[in-house]
Amino acid sequence: MGADLEGEPSLAQADDGALSFDIGASLPDAGLPQPAVLSIGERWAVVGAEYERVEYGYDLVDHPGHRRRAYHRHDEQHFLAAYEVAVHEHCEEVLGAPTCDHYAGEPVLDGYRGIDLLVRAWTDDALGCNELRCLD
Repeated sequence: MGADLEGEPSLAQADDGALSFDIGASLPDAGLPQPAVLSIGERWAVVGAEYERVEYGYDLVDHPGHRRRAYHRHDEQHFLAAYEVAVHEHCEEVLGAPTCDHYAGEPVLDGYRGIDLLVRAWTDDALGCNELRCLD
């Protein structure tokens, strides 16, 4: 499968030494005015003598299918205090009309798994949002 990258991938370093990247790509949807788009982002912080992934966002906006699927880990303290979960998901069977703003999620172990989950969602007939546990 091919994808068209949006811009040049790069690695950013924050003052505290954290590293982050954001990559966007359009999926192959020949002849359609607005293709499905993957957005992949991670933030890695220095923990001891190593880097540890502390935030991520893996997003699919499937314009031709009019739907969205995403897996997120960010604002961890807020989500732990409000919902007792560190990670959450987004699922919209109809793009722009979520039945729930945030769903409970399982941690996505690495970026390869994140991309795999998004590609599977892109190729599945239904996202299965009704099977997820709503947090809001």
